[in-house]
Formats: sequence, C-alpha cells, structure tokens
Amino acid sequence: MDKRDPFALSRLPEELAPPDLWEDIEARLDARPRRTWPWGLAACLLLVVVAGQVWQAGDRPIQVQPMDLLALQQQRSAELEDSLELVLDGPVGLAVLAEAGALEHELALIDEALAWEPGETRLWSERVRVLEALVGLYATEIWLAQADLARL
Repeated sequence: MDKRDPFALSRLPEELAPPDLWEDIEARLDARPRRTWPWGLAACLLLVVVAGQVWQAGDRPIQVQPMDLLALQQQRSAELEDSLELVLDGPVGLAVLAEAGALEHELALIDEALAWEPGETRLWSERVRVLEALVGLYATEIWLAQADLARL
C-alpha cells in the first residue's frame, strides 16, 4: 500500500464520464415520485397531540409514581426474552455460537442464583445485561447476514 495513495486512487481509469451523464441522472431523480406529505402530516399530528397535552396540563403539578427497581428489571428481562425468541430464528456462524454458548452458560448460573435469591436486584441487573448481550449478538449476526445477501 502506497502511503501517498492509501485509497489507490491512482489505479482508477482515466476515462471521463459522458457529458450528458449528470443530465440523465437528474432526469431519473426528477421522474421518481416524491412522497414527503405523509411525514409532514405525521409531524403535524404529533405537534397537535403534544400541544394539546401541554395545554390540558396547565399549571397542574406532574405526579410521578415511584418505580420499583426490581419490577423494572424483571419487566426488562421478560422483554429481552421475547426479543431473543424473535432473533433466534436464523442461521448463525460458529463464532457466534461459541460466544452465545458462553453467555447462555452465564445466564444459567444467574438463573440458578435467582432461584435461591429471587429478590436480589444485583442478580436481575446481571441477567438483563447478559440478555442484552445475547440479543445484540444474534441481532448483529442477522443484520450482517442480511447485508451480505443484499450485496449479492
């Protein structure tokens, strides 16, 4: 690799593009239908809803319910398990299987500890962390597989 030409631009052909190339591209872009009104309509609707909520709230104080950390962690854990079922559908590579196996083993150890201490927030936090890693691992593998298919 040449340090003065790291992107190998010198190997590009010296041919010039036809003079009417940009006109053809512009004509094709102009011929495509533009569908911007649905986004504008959605934005206006959102603005009206938010403005209505602010107007109705007036000077009333906002009441915030205290959240139970344990309940939040359990809810997030259940959501991640549902997400995991969705992403477990496709084929995965051996490296992903090895990493997923290690994460699933860690999850099994956490679940075993939770059987003895079901109210331990630290364990639920670890369980959520491992499930997030698993979902992310499988989702990334699926995304990469789809990107490879798109290139074909």
